[in-house]
Amino acid sequence: MSAKSIQGPGGKKPASAATNLIAGGGAGMMEALVCHPLDTIKVRMQLSRRARAPGAPKRGFLKTGSEIVKRETPLGLYKGLGAVLTGIVPKMAIRFTSYEWYKQLLADKEGFVSGRATFLAGLSAGVTEAVAVVTPMEVVKIRLQAQHHSMADPLDVPKYRNAAHALYTVVREEGFGALYRGVSLTALRQGSNQAVNFTAYSEFRAQLQKYHGTTDLPGYETMFIGLVSGAMGPLSNAPIDTIKTRLQKTPAEPGQTAMGRIMAISRDMWKQEGSRSFYKGITPRIMRVAPGQAVTFTVYEYLKGVLEKNRDMLPGGKGTVDTTSHRSGASAELQEALQNLITSTTQRGILATISQEAIVPAAPIPSTHETFLEDLSNLKDFIKPNEALYILLRRNDVLSSPDKSLVAVTYVPNAAPVRQKMLFASTRLTLVRELGGEHFPESIFCTEADELTAGGWERHVKHSESSNPLTAEEQSLQDIKEAEALESRGTQGQSLAQGGRLAIRADDEISGALRQLGEGGSDNLVQLRMDLPTETLKFVSSSSASADGLASSIDKQEPRFSFYRHDDPESSIVFISTCPSGAKIKERMLYAASRSNVISLAQNEGGLKVAKRLEATNPDEVTAQVIADEFKVEEKEEKKGFAKPKRPGRK
Repeated sequence: MSAKSIQGPGGKKPASAATNLIAGGGAGMMEALVCHPLDTIKVRMQLSRRARAPGAPKRGFLKTGSEIVKRETPLGLYKGLGAVLTGIVPKMAIRFTSYEWYKQLLADKEGFVSGRATFLAGLSAGVTEAVAVVTPMEVVKIRLQAQHHSMADPLDVPKYRNAAHALYTVVREEGFGALYRGVSLTALRQGSNQAVNFTAYSEFRAQLQKYHGTTDLPGYETMFIGLVSGAMGPLSNAPIDTIKTRLQKTPAEPGQTAMGRIMAISRDMWKQEGSRSFYKGITPRIMRVAPGQAVTFTVYEYLKGVLEKNRDMLPGGKGTVDTTSHRSGASAELQEALQNLITSTTQRGILATISQEAIVPAAPIPSTHETFLEDLSNLKDFIKPNEALYILLRRNDVLSSPDKSLVAVTYVPNAAPVRQKMLFASTRLTLVRELGGEHFPESIFCTEADELTAGGWERHVKHSESSNPLTAEEQSLQDIKEAEALESRGTQGQSLAQGGRLAIRADDEISGALRQLGEGGSDNLVQLRMDLPTETLKFVSSSSASADGLASSIDKQEPRFSFYRHDDPESSIVFISTCPSGAKIKERMLYAASRSNVISLAQNEGGLKVAKRLEATNPDEVTAQVIADEFKVEEKEEKKGFAKPKRPGRK
């Protein structure tokens, strides 16, 4: 799903509680199995009091771990794992479910979640899980981890044999309230930890989603941003975690309040061990939490994606599958967002992207100025040089106006991935059609961010209102399209000479010049041209030229239709079509499509009978020899009649 939206993948509804329970539980279980030994080492380092003894050697992360393995076997690193596994499923379910719920609560009406809202949602989710699950679980876990006994010696019987026995013993000896010893510090630690964790993860994920142009990220990127965001939490609240660990390890003294114990532990640590004691275990904690978050987010996103594809198989999921995610087109969420945009008086537009073959809303664009052009400045925070986007904008300056028309902008920068370019190019018409063409009187395509500024938009409007609004490159593309359409229409599309009557747009003097040519006047060469803007046949000149002088008489820069009267006994008419290689694409296509119709015009209106047709790229190719070859009469071998053979013996 989008890191800045409350919607699920492909525009679906947010993940259900069942999805969060299964995906979160699986992710937490994998995290515990991989990272629990690091947590055990961290707890032992935090409980160590070696610094109190003068001259006592410091025991670091590796030394602590090796001593645990040496004295208690490798299984000693997994002490308290039962308590963790028992609480990890509800813990992760509560964390992700409550986080998504708080996000929905704090999102604006368009479904966009700001950085501040993400921080508050993470903070609230951390406090929720601390009160509901983490505090009792940690009390039991720490009691088990604090025991220094060998798990290989059956005679070395610890006070707490397992998680269930530890829970029973603590409640029996110290009361149910002992399970919530240090709840304030745990809530503070979990809240700050998840606030930093989710905020960093969401921001990193949003940036990568924009970079790739999709909400689906590869697993290694999810693992990396989970690792980085996971390391940021412990650095922000290490003192809180150390004080909490010592508070939960020892029973409370009679008459001592929770705040009194916290202050006493803090003073004792400061006096006897110094300020560095508050950061004891920070190395294994980062090594525990950071990889743990990397594993958690990677497994969670993977399982969530799998479960969301089969949501109808989950409890309460029947009938909630959004079929729009399985086809290319506008999702139901985008259509709903469009309706909200049309009626909103505070929103200028919507950003949309393509996710899992569906066009889904990405983020709303607020209106913070009085005019459309001024509001375009709000796009700069969303537009990236390598990410394609659909941008739907309210066109009227006054959003409360009855005019609800929109403009659909397809922004595809040159640096966008090739696959993304293909997807956006193939769905831009689908987007407008499915959202309702009546809403979009204008649709534009742009490749530069500068085109989506006030200055760029004014240039666009000026181009649209001018007689020739296209750039040279755009004009060339337009010429190709028009020429292809012209070629596909053929003679009927041009409404040229048909049925013996004039149907071509032509100058009046053309017919007279052609008739004089046929009647044997002094001029024997008539040149015509096609006027591109009006597609009208124009008279150029009527002159006299010999066969040797045709090349110099016909224009070498522009295409021409020429009618030449040959000096043979029949005064045959030769039609010559020339089109230089430097001619525009539209010119070449237009002249090619018009040749037959111009000949029909000459025959019907000028009374000419065209004997020969010549086509050349340059006039230099039309030489006297070429003309002569066209009229060359092949010598025929004289045929003799059949001669009766003479009789034998006669001469």
